[in-house]
Amino acid sequence: MITQIFASHDAMSAASARRIAEHIRKYPTGLICLAAGFTQVETLEKLVDIARDERIAVEGLSFIGLDEWLGYGAGDQGSCYTFHHRYAIDPLGLTPQQVFLFDGRDKDTARAMKDADAYIDRHGGISLTVLGVGLNGHLGFNEPGCDPLSRSHVVELAQTSRDISGKYFGTRVPVTHGITLGMKDLFASRDVLVQCTGAHKADIMKKLHSMPAPDRSVPVSHIKALGHSCTLMMDRDSAAGITA
Repeated sequence: MITQIFASHDAMSAASARRIAEHIRKYPTGLICLAAGFTQVETLEKLVDIARDERIAVEGLSFIGLDEWLGYGAGDQGSCYTFHHRYAIDPLGLTPQQVFLFDGRDKDTARAMKDADAYIDRHGGISLTVLGVGLNGHLGFNEPGCDPLSRSHVVELAQTSRDISGKYFGTRVPVTHGITLGMKDLFASRDVLVQCTGAHKADIMKKLHSMPAPDRSVPVSHIKALGHSCTLMMDRDSAAGITA
């Protein structure tokens, strides 16, 4: 794991957008997996600008969403589906044939998980994964205790994840479960970018850097075993506990 600390969220976002753009330029037919959190918004806005200004080809690119709240999907303000279309899919001009997203309204979660895993397999694995970090160290909806060798799965959400639903939906919603890609596929990516910003994330970052080895109780700790394929990109506020 490589750790990079930036002076601000804006600086971290600019560096992240450049990394993603260069990855797309180098691997124009790759499969990109993106998280759907507020940490990623500025990165995606900057990426769209770079792709437009530098005419980076995205026609051969494929895209897969990281996760979704069960019970929610297209048409729901706070869904990952809506986020991806608003900030990535539509601005980049990706077609439906280039995209796989979970539909949280789909009752057949077993089929959805098989479809997601098959989509990844058809593309020879994920080329680039961009993740955020939850307050409890979750990655996507891979909550504490999740198997790092799992593929797509349904998970009962931790209380911290349920509590933040209001941030996305405008009001807290009665969500209890999520569906997510598993850490096995995420960590097998050619490149993994993990983004973390804000003083409210300082405690989990301090905990991550103090851990001698990965532990299932803190999912993000598994990135410590990824070597140079993973870059942890932090702003100064989230890194306060490890730079003091």
